[in-house]
Amino acid sequence: MNRSLIQHTATLLAFAVLLTLASCGSNTSEHASGHANGYANGYTCPLETYNETHNNESAYPPYDTNEATNNANDEANIPTETTSNDATTNDAPTEPEPECQIWLAEFAAPYFARLQAIWDKDNGQMWGTPLHIPVIIFCTDTDVIAASSPGRIAMQAHDIDGIAVYTATMRINMPGIGRMSWQRQQLGVFIQLQFMQTAMLPGVYDSSLVSLMHINHYAFHALQPSLMGVDGAYPPAGANNETGRISIMLEINALIYAIHASGEAKFAAAFDALSIRHGRRYAFPSAMTENLQQVSEGTAVYTDHHMVFTREEIDTIITSWPAHFMYMDDALSVAISYGYYGGALYGMLLDDFGVDWRPHVGRDTDLGLMLQEALGITYFIPLDEVDLERYGYTAITERVRQ
Repeated sequence: MNRSLIQHTATLLAFAVLLTLASCGSNTSEHASGHANGYANGYTCPLETYNETHNNESAYPPYDTNEATNNANDEANIPTETTSNDATTNDAPTEPEPECQIWLAEFAAPYFARLQAIWDKDNGQMWGTPLHIPVIIFCTDTDVIAASSPGRIAMQAHDIDGIAVYTATMRINMPGIGRMSWQRQQLGVFIQLQFMQTAMLPGVYDSSLVSLMHINHYAFHALQPSLMGVDGAYPPAGANNETGRISIMLEINALIYAIHASGEAKFAAAFDALSIRHGRRYAFPSAMTENLQQVSEGTAVYTDHHMVFTREEIDTIITSWPAHFMYMDDALSVAISYGYYGGALYGMLLDDFGVDWRPHVGRDTDLGLMLQEALGITYFIPLDEVDLERYGYTAITERVRQ
């Protein structure tokens, strides 16, 4: 499969994002994922001449897209295939348009303030390293950007209720969200304005909270290479078939059941989840590739949820995850999403059982094995002895085989 397709598919499936993009201009350019005029709150950039210029490609200084892409990845030391979205920037800013810049600065300031508060509160407690990282919000329809820290280009500084925001006009070719070097300095999180206004996740209905989660997710990705020697992962290859799909969905349901249970019932459900997992890996040995995906993406999902929500809120959110898997139409989608959600669920269960696991996570970590050893489990229950109906076996198999 084409690498860029895998990256794009992973991002869309893992976040379950519906990208119905809104326009930042008064004209109506077409977007592949849909289109609506104006911002969600009714704002429309008033500069018609600016928008006319935006549609005239010759109005922009020429630049080499491939060279820009390579420079961005080389500076950040990120192999292209491990970034969630390829991104390019044009370092030479276009003419600034004050009204658009002021509006975006005012939009960005509350997000920057909330992120600063979240990261200051954590102060490195979760992973031993603070998540503080530059954040750049960009509008693809006006090429206006708002950054939490200045870059090397000329930028306009704004003080929005005590929050510093830096704006400029710069073209950024990136769908949704990703990480790359910020003006050839440290890594930054780049998030598209239209993506922020329309982003949704299962169990989370406030788009501002979803955006904060996404930013925390990619901020953590920026730390993973130094923190745990992980810089992305390919989708698991071992269980991309009907049987593997059923097994993964049963395991996810058993993990969620365990998180909501207590006492002996909690242990029993965790034991069932590990047994289901063992049965799949025995049938498909190459399913061991799930480990790296869970470390790479699962710990990022664990982090983005715990940075934004309380544990009680997360316990409610995860009840929507089984339905998310039921909506998927192919085994690869299930296998990819399993890395995101399964890794996060194992992290939560390790917390529940009092395991000090985070300092010991590395590239070769098996989160399931870590839980197994913590619980003292030395054998697995045969699948025909597990009460699979407790975890939705009939509904899952009917859905998969329809």
